[in-house]
Amino acid sequence: ELGIVGNAEYMGRSQLLHFVNCVFVVKMQTRSMTKRKKADEEQDSSTVVSDYTNVPSGSEAKSDAAQVTLTKDSREAKATRRNMMFLASAFLLAGCLVAFLFYNFPPLRDEDKARLKFPRNAEDLRVVNSVLSNYTEDYYWFVVTGFCSIYVFLQAFAIPGPLLLSILSGALFGGVKGFLLVCLCATFGASACYWLFYLLGHGVVHKFFPKMIIWYNEKLNKRRDNLFYYLLFLRFTPLVPNWFVNISSPILDVPFPYFFFATLFGLMPANIIHIRAGLTLNDLQKVGGLDPTSFLSLLALSLVALLPTLFKKKLQKLDE
Repeated sequence: ELGIVGNAEYMGRSQLLHFVNCVFVVKMQTRSMTKRKKADEEQDSSTVVSDYTNVPSGSEAKSDAAQVTLTKDSREAKATRRNMMFLASAFLLAGCLVAFLFYNFPPLRDEDKARLKFPRNAEDLRVVNSVLSNYTEDYYWFVVTGFCSIYVFLQAFAIPGPLLLSILSGALFGGVKGFLLVCLCATFGASACYWLFYLLGHGVVHKFFPKMIIWYNEKLNKRRDNLFYYLLFLRFTPLVPNWFVNISSPILDVPFPYFFFATLFGLMPANIIHIRAGLTLNDLQKVGGLDPTSFLSLLALSLVALLPTLFKKKLQKLDE
């Protein structure tokens, strides 16, 4: 009996010790968790205070916004200057190529050199036509190459001068050849201008023509549904100069196919009139009048030139 009682007392003490040990462990873990929780709360509060102290005031926010605006304007100004430098470089390079091409042409006759000068009136234009006609008889393809290169060069950089070349083409190459040549040169020159200013002209056009670009953009936005016909209307009429249409269309998101075909067909009436003037100049210089073939050619060209008038009312509605 004593043995049994002793074993029972021993087992009771061991269970008591185990219970006390468990209570101690739980208490220590609770203290550790409490300390850790306090430390986390203190860290969160310090972070909140730090974030709050870093919030800029109203004046500081305004100064930051102004700084961002100045930085953006500075970047745009630098990009515009860079594009202007690239445009000037492209102009010089193209001009040098054209000059090199003409430098390697066969020389003029001595008597033609003395007569050749830049045309300022109709009489000067007749003299130039006479000199170039003699030269064309000897070096036809040189003249065609030189004509195309200088026409495309002037169109690509929006330089005045294609009008005189269009008139001379009628006198030098005849009605059909001159018309086709002028149409192709005018269209490809305008297309070269489109892509040149698409790549380099954004800041340049906004800088030098801010009011015109805003006005033209408003006109285009009102007619996006009939954009191709409106471009035809602009080519038919002097409402917007052709050179400005060339440099601003890529910036105002005019699709290139619309631009290309509107230029090709829209400039035909003006080209016909210029070719007609050249044919008249050529015929009058030769015989002092028009032969039946030339007369019929001019009559046909005149009828084609009147086609835009037939659609004038319909086209004018697009601009109302």
